[in-house]
Amino acid sequence: MLTNVLYFWIALAGLGGGFLAGFLGIGGGIVYILILPIALEYVGVPDSEIAQYVIANSIFGTAAAALFGSITLILHKDFYWREVALVSISAITTS
Repeated sequence: MLTNVLYFWIALAGLGGGFLAGFLGIGGGIVYILILPIALEYVGVPDSEIAQYVIANSIFGTAAAALFGSITLILHKDFYWREVALVSISAITTS
């Protein structure tokens, strides 16, 4: 099982990556590419599945950021409904 020390290091890596992402604007790639595979390997995820978990985690993070950004824009009444609908319908149609 994971020890408290490992949880500490994973949390510290996440905080460090999040700080770099927000402060320098480099995104969360440092956490996803460098830290997450090591942590997943340590907890026993098979090597053949690590890439899938990293990609899923990255997509979830992007979706969460987009959702909260949209909610913030809606609350500030700065959301462009017509443009969003046009892009969404075009994307759904072409995909």
